[in-house]
Amino acid sequence: MKTIATLVLAASLPLLAGCGRDDPAPGSADAVRPTTALGRTVARAMEDARRELREGDLSLNHHYDVRIGGARVRQRGDDSLPPASITPQGDLVVAGETVTRTEHERALARAYREALIDVAERGMDLGVRGVDMGMRAASEAIAGLFRGDHEEIEARVEAEARKMEAEAMKLCDRLPRLLEAQQALAAARPEFAPYARMTVNDIEDCRKDIAQDMAEQAASAEHTETRSGRRLDPAAEADAAAATGASADRPGAAADRDPTR
Repeated sequence: MKTIATLVLAASLPLLAGCGRDDPAPGSADAVRPTTALGRTVARAMEDARRELREGDLSLNHHYDVRIGGARVRQRGDDSLPPASITPQGDLVVAGETVTRTEHERALARAYREALIDVAERGMDLGVRGVDMGMRAASEAIAGLFRGDHEEIEARVEAEARKMEAEAMKLCDRLPRLLEAQQALAAARPEFAPYARMTVNDIEDCRKDIAQDMAEQAASAEHTETRSGRRLDPAAEADAAAATGASADRPGAAADRDPTR
């Protein structure tokens, strides 16, 4: 079974270096509350990254290509551009020079910064949930081997994966706000325009990636069920049962089954 947690877990492993405590990080009221040790460790690392985003300057030069639960959010960087960032106060700094001049321009820069951080934080939440779900699924799968209820566990994990995909789609829904803030800032400060690389296509690609991911997982699940012999037609089963019953009630049926005849 292909799950979201696999990708997220692999992406989160570098964050675990140097993290040895199992106590949950002191996050906000809206922070994800993981139930596994690894989930809490990743949540703590994400909380550190969240704090750095909120308190530090936001670099505009980074390249990233993040895929979480089918949602893909990309930023195509350009190494030829001078370093640029937006401060928490809304100052747009390009090549060491502050180019925002008015409070209106700083408000636009803050709006873009907030929209970008919002997308990043929602992605972090999805990452923590994915890791936590993956660890719970692994633990339950092992227990299911002994209890004999692995099919029920698989169904429950698949249901949780569908919820994760729905949350990933909500992440895509936040991108139009980011694009609008980007365009407004680029129109006000031409110096920002070279760093405004997000397009409508990125939003469409995000949603298409999720739809494709969901279709592939559905096809994979159907193929697995067919191969394991568990995908049966209820109507066909009912007809077969009725036919069997009628055959058993037919006069002479017992004699037909007598091996001595």
